[in-house]
Amino acid sequence: MIEIVMFVLLGAAMGTLGGLFGIGGGLVAIPALGVLF
Repeated sequence: MIEIVMFVLLGAAMGTLGGLFGIGGGLVAIPALGVLF
């Protein structure tokens, strides 16, 4: 249960950062997620 909440919060945070920084944010966030998981 806690893992699901963490994934949702992480997804929301990455989506927000991606929106703020546009394409560049996505290019940074996606490899970061790959490294974390």
